[in-house]
Amino acid sequence: MKRLFVAISLSISDDNIECFNKMQECFSRDKIKWSAINNAHLTLKFFGNIRSTDIDGICEQLSKATTAIPPFVLEFGKIGIFGSRYNPRVIWMGFEKCEELLLLEKNIHQQLELIGFKNDRQNFVPHFTLGRVNNIWDKKDFQKVLEEHRYLFSQKIEVGEIQLLESVLTAKGPIYNIVKSFELKGE
Repeated sequence: MKRLFVAISLSISDDNIECFNKMQECFSRDKIKWSAINNAHLTLKFFGNIRSTDIDGICEQLSKATTAIPPFVLEFGKIGIFGSRYNPRVIWMGFEKCEELLLLEKNIHQQLELIGFKNDRQNFVPHFTLGRVNNIWDKKDFQKVLEEHRYLFSQKIEVGEIQLLESVLTAKGPIYNIVKSFELKGE
């Protein structure tokens, strides 16, 4: 069994890495498990544990899903949270609306449903996780700092492929191994 997901790998600029590090300093009193910025990715489909015998079929469907999608550009939007203002669970970076991304995500789910992988039916919120919140020292201060950083990050990322990734969980955090890459082939 392999723990698999489909994602777009994100190469974060040095300027944004610096902003990310400064934001972490602002939350130094809080208990937040920050993501490794070098592992930044936008998840398109999470499978969980998959039998090795299913991987070829998944790869075939992902290849079909990318055929009509041309390369595109993602642009950072704003920082948001999952959970409530008073009980935040995840801090994330969102993206500006991108029709190609929405079509890609839809194609992936449609193709995978053909071989029995049902869509989880949750609304697709394109993002990458900055950190997972365990405890906030001062919730009003947390909201103030978050608002100050909401639009600090700025970057456009060219997307020319998606990847089927294996997530290996370790005590130091997940390690992602590329199972296969799929080029966006549309025009």
